[in-house]
Amino acid sequence: MHIIQGRINAQGDADPFDPANDIALLRATAHEIGGVSLLMLDPIVSAVRGDMHKANDVRRALQGVVDFAEQNLCAVVGISHFAKGGAGSSPADRVIGSQAFSALARTVLVAAKQEDSDQRVLARAKSNIGTDEGGVSYTIEPCDIGGGIEATRVLWGGVIEGSAREILGDVEATDEERLDDSDDPAEALRRILSAGPLTGKDAKQLMTGNGYTQKQIRNARERLSIVTARSGFGSDTVVSWSLPQAQGDFALFRPAKSTETLHAGEETEVGADEVVI
Repeated sequence: MHIIQGRINAQGDADPFDPANDIALLRATAHEIGGVSLLMLDPIVSAVRGDMHKANDVRRALQGVVDFAEQNLCAVVGISHFAKGGAGSSPADRVIGSQAFSALARTVLVAAKQEDSDQRVLARAKSNIGTDEGGVSYTIEPCDIGGGIEATRVLWGGVIEGSAREILGDVEATDEERLDDSDDPAEALRRILSAGPLTGKDAKQLMTGNGYTQKQIRNARERLSIVTARSGFGSDTVVSWSLPQAQGDFALFRPAKSTETLHAGEETEVGADEVVI
């Protein structure tokens, strides 16, 4: 790992590294190193010399980064953050600056953390090289890597279904939103699946047709510990939903234990944190 800290200017003083102006120097440094496999820019907006809210300025500035990646056959990871007050909208619309940041990227991953919990989620908001839905829960825990060095590591949890917007919407819901279920959605979903398994798409359509929101549907799945099964491949993949076997109505009041959902007991207000482009 190499950390670029800056360069010496004509006056002999150290200037901080500026991705917007020093890509040529970075290219020369990479050549001296003997090649690189991954370039990380944090934040990615630092690579923009002009107005980061203008698509043309962003694309023009990031072209140097794209050229660097092609010349060195390396991947580029750019870190950004969500703008304030965008909860509930499309993740691409919430990225600070122009939408060109997300449009230019091949893959966009978004991360969020529950404010009063260690639970976090990582979801795919965009992918030009694979599926653009789904995510995974995770936590970060301390660890000792030896020699008295304390560090942290990721502890991966279960797979989460749904779009990035739905997944972020769930973890960003306030307690009031979660508890606003005058007509119990879990009971409605139990009735829908009592006749047998349905595809997730059909079950969602029936629930939304009865006036339930995506948040209420996901909460209902967690409360019922809905069992999901995947069949097919690629665009022909079908995900079916069914009630847990040999649990009856008791499942309605059971905390979710599915490896594909977050824990139902974690009903706290959260905020989205970062987006990886």
